[in-house]
Amino acid sequence: MRQVLLTNDGVKVARMPAPGVEPGSVLIRVEYSMISVGTEVAGLRKSDDAGTTSTVEQAREMASLASRYLRGAVADPRKVARWIKRVTNKQIDRLMPARPAPRQPDVPVDVLEWHQDNATELKVDQAAISLTSDASDWQYQAHTATFSIPPEYQVAERCGM
Repeated sequence: MRQVLLTNDGVKVARMPAPGVEPGSVLIRVEYSMISVGTEVAGLRKSDDAGTTSTVEQAREMASLASRYLRGAVADPRKVARWIKRVTNKQIDRLMPARPAPRQPDVPVDVLEWHQDNATELKVDQAAISLTSDASDWQYQAHTATFSIPPEYQVAERCGM
């Protein structure tokens, strides 16, 4: 097993013995693991709890960080351009209203033959189905013959779930 250690000399990867299994516990074998950049460098950053970091030190840290990013941008400008494009597109998508899906034409309900099952009342006209349900749980109230829905049609709204 390996463990990442944050020391005064920097980050070190150390070999560690596998932990023992205690009664009432489970040992999980991990195939892959990842450390986020923030976690990796968190112990290396100076603590600012007491407000001891001066403005000059903060400016040096910012300049060092900017210098590192600038070197990366010079080394691979296409990567920077892709990143800027991705961030810009995310912001634009967030600000733009969602486009409604195109509505497919309605299919009249009278083209299907409906049969009453547990419903206490069933009326079908050209535009709607009127159904009065009984008190049974999860029972079919009405049904029609099996039919296929063409791929260009979509479910507009789900009811009763």
